[in-house]
Amino acid sequence: VRMQAVRQKLLTWIHDARPAVRHGAAWGLRYATTGASLGQLAYVQGVVARVNNSWATPDSGTRRYLTEISGDITLSAIGNLSRKFSSVDRKKAAVVYQQGVAEMWRTEGDSDNVAEMAMWVDGSIVKAAKNNPILKKDGQLLLERLKWRSRYDRKARPTVAFAAGVKSGEVKATADGHFSGGIVNTYKLTPALSADSLKKKSGAIFDRIKQETPSGVNLALNPNRIGKPKISADTPGWGFGDSATPQDMADGSQGKDKFDSQRGDINWQTGFAYPGGKNGWGGMGEGWHQFTVDFDEARMINALKIVSHGIENTPTKFRVVVKYNGKWYEAYKVQDNKICVNNDVGRAQMNQDGTCTIPVEFDEVPATAVRVEFQDKGTDHAWIEEVSVFYNLEPAAQATP
Repeated sequence: VRMQAVRQKLLTWIHDARPAVRHGAAWGLRYATTGASLGQLAYVQGVVARVNNSWATPDSGTRRYLTEISGDITLSAIGNLSRKFSSVDRKKAAVVYQQGVAEMWRTEGDSDNVAEMAMWVDGSIVKAAKNNPILKKDGQLLLERLKWRSRYDRKARPTVAFAAGVKSGEVKATADGHFSGGIVNTYKLTPALSADSLKKKSGAIFDRIKQETPSGVNLALNPNRIGKPKISADTPGWGFGDSATPQDMADGSQGKDKFDSQRGDINWQTGFAYPGGKNGWGGMGEGWHQFTVDFDEARMINALKIVSHGIENTPTKFRVVVKYNGKWYEAYKVQDNKICVNNDVGRAQMNQDGTCTIPVEFDEVPATAVRVEFQDKGTDHAWIEEVSVFYNLEPAAQATP
């Protein structure tokens, strides 16, 4: 009775206007279906199906949990599709099962983050269905669909294809799950010259670039997420909503209107999350990643602020390279970052919302693009909430009349 009341409360919260509340409700529902009757499972399945879309639930992280819930309910229904249960219960279970399979098929077309979870769940449903005498033929059809998805999405959506491949037996991995780390991170560091060689070329052109670059202004900021400055990454990832792109790292949303914003600007819903890390998020292993900010024209820069999701997402190794006249130059490098590391000192450096800000300063250099390359080894996985690029961290002093 108590669990039923908890479920009902969570199902109410799943419709809340605040994204943070909806996210928490989805998290809780993953554990609140245990012991539910078939009628209760059918009800939860129906509610989940109505809200598991980008219109009702813009946050793809929440939809990922909803997809997992639907899969768990479907697996419970398969367990009730047995001759030992009454025909009435089997009919109820069949309805829940069919709803779940339809939901999994629909979420295959969702964002990479959601579709990847759908593949892991689909695989578990396939296994259970193939072992069920009533659903054996259905399980084989679902297996063929997984195999097709593994091949079809290989180039466009590698994390989705990997999950489908592991679950269908098309891909061999060291572990069977969305933390397997089976996708090899193949990113190679950008060949770059020393920035000292760039400084030697300074002259009238550099002076003009310096004069035309505003001081103390975030040169990466692009709240509309279109045009330039344009930010890109080496791999697909996830973030807020269907349109989650690396551009979300430079939209200025981090730290605003927490909990109550319709945009959902609490720290778990901003920025761009990368696959990988020590836990193999998204099926990818540890390695290097990057984000690149392209300007609309050459800018003089000498500082960055990088905001990570938290201590567990803060890289210890990273470097900054800039592009000028078609060549890359290394402007900054750190092999053992001490800011926001996982100890008492590092925890004291965290921002109030749990994020970590890494300030980076170096000698001024001209750039048409700036790239930050970082290693996620030892981290949970990389998650960059906000990136700011500056020519001087403070605005230029105004002349006294």
